[in-house]
Amino acid sequence: MKFRFALLALLLGICIAGAVALPSNGTLYVASYPTGATILINDTGYGTTDRFVSDVPAGVRNLTITKGGYQPYTTLVTVPAGGLKVLAPITLTRRSGPVPPTGTATLYVASYPPGATISIDGIVRGITDGFVYNVTAGVHDLALAKAGYQTKIITIDVPSQGIKVLAPISLTRTLPGEIENIQDAVNATPEGGTLVLDARSYYGNIVIQKSLTIIGAGSGLTIINGDTGIHPNEGGVINISKPFPHASYTPNVTLIGMTLTRGAANYGGGIFNGGGNLSLSGVSVTNCTAPSAGGIYNQYGTVVMDGSSVSGNTAKSGGGVENDEGTFIMNAGSSISGNTAGLGGGIANLQGTVIMNGSSFISNNTATYYGGGIYSYFYSTITLNGGSITGNTAENGTGGGIYIDSTSTINQAGGTVSGNHPDDISYEFGVTYLGAPAGTISINTQDWSYIVNLSGLAPGTEYWVAGEGLPDIFASGTADANGDLRLQGVLNPAPNLRGEYFPFYAGTGPTPPTAGLVTLDGKECSGGITSTDLFGTLTEDGAPLSGRKVEFYTYDPYTLDINYPSIGSDTTDSDGKFCKVFFGGHLGENVACEYDGTWDMNMEKATKCPICS
Repeated sequence: MKFRFALLALLLGICIAGAVALPSNGTLYVASYPTGATILINDTGYGTTDRFVSDVPAGVRNLTITKGGYQPYTTLVTVPAGGLKVLAPITLTRRSGPVPPTGTATLYVASYPPGATISIDGIVRGITDGFVYNVTAGVHDLALAKAGYQTKIITIDVPSQGIKVLAPISLTRTLPGEIENIQDAVNATPEGGTLVLDARSYYGNIVIQKSLTIIGAGSGLTIINGDTGIHPNEGGVINISKPFPHASYTPNVTLIGMTLTRGAANYGGGIFNGGGNLSLSGVSVTNCTAPSAGGIYNQYGTVVMDGSSVSGNTAKSGGGVENDEGTFIMNAGSSISGNTAGLGGGIANLQGTVIMNGSSFISNNTATYYGGGIYSYFYSTITLNGGSITGNTAENGTGGGIYIDSTSTINQAGGTVSGNHPDDISYEFGVTYLGAPAGTISINTQDWSYIVNLSGLAPGTEYWVAGEGLPDIFASGTADANGDLRLQGVLNPAPNLRGEYFPFYAGTGPTPPTAGLVTLDGKECSGGITSTDLFGTLTEDGAPLSGRKVEFYTYDPYTLDINYPSIGSDTTDSDGKFCKVFFGGHLGENVACEYDGTWDMNMEKATKCPICS
């Protein structure tokens, strides 16, 4: 079955609030890194981050964040009337090297015919012919869109002050007249054509089987509502698919400046992308629901988000996004936030690739069980070139930020994973009993704590858990009346989970044999500002191993990648003890020790080294 991930979904109730009368003000929650930055909304001060900002006039507002030593950050935000909007945390950039252009200027933009929507960098700023105020200095993309005309995009260089009058821009007519039915307009538009939508609400469950660009007046202005009384199988608002029988054809679809909302389907409450290349610019996918992927279901295709958001969606798996053997890319200004699911509150990633670039955010998502931010499994890849995964929660499981199984990979070249509950990253491994799957072990590689969950055991029977390469058993307990067993603790010493396949297994009765088992147990203590000591013991079947070379390495606690070559080594003495002093202060990195393929990745901290002291 092509939607295999749905087999892991967990039943959840879904509620969508009805409409209410809205007052004229709203509330924002504004956070930044670092904190303590000044908040300006339409040049009015509202205190400093992190805080709730109340009584803000509803509508589109100019938000500026400033802090000494950092570059100012300016963006447009839509303040909900009578509601609360939690903005993704804003990461400020330190000032260094040449200072970029500062200040703002006024533009005068005219078009023929007039009445075109003006967007700058994907954000709606007004209507032609007219002035556009407070445009940040520097190079920007300016787009003019008008129903019945092709969208015109040009690059402009805005001065740091004064007024710049642009030459009038002529628009080329496409489809005449106003679009009432988007599906009819899609069907009538030629391959590679463009549709322009007005600033109004539309209703529909739209199927796209060709390369096409659809341009709205802006997020919150052009709204496509999928609540039509029809419950499609795929794509509650937008369904992008290959026309039968042209399986080799790949539709290239671009959506700009719109909100997709209140869609419901079996796969992809907001959008289903079945093998297409989908680009989202200034698009909001919100308040949609599906068993698999409340917001976007991407199967075998590519989705690129620029300045777009996926928020407030619900699902059993993939509250915001489910990425099924596809590629999902988040660029600067994109966010996945406030979504809820049983597994993968923000993203469920099945044999796919998720890439985060720039100031993108996965924040404040919730999973009932595992993967508050991302649930990634079955040979999946997560690449963090930038961005932030923060404030996500796994309520009754682990992997508040990221939950990843043993077949999958995290590549971290940049970005941060922090401030998630109950942990930031948790690795999952299978546990067998008598050669058959019996459950899982989840390991937090920042402190090497673990949680074992086993089921299908004999009630009232005591079981132990061990792992190849670990000394003896590391956990034991009695199965409850349902045959379930949950164990918690800390792996010490800890194996190299990114080495060869590392099986964990459970058993009853006598513990597993340990003949020929080598045990490496390392520790670390700081000698203050002048030195760091790495020390420990090396034994085989409890007897010391002397004259053996133990190597020391640093490693990344998120990706578990070992940094080669080693930073040093020491040879064990007659008691199997080793000690290496590194002068120049505390290493300040995660350190592991290794002997002949046996590792200890959890070199716990000690107050002093008993070997060299």
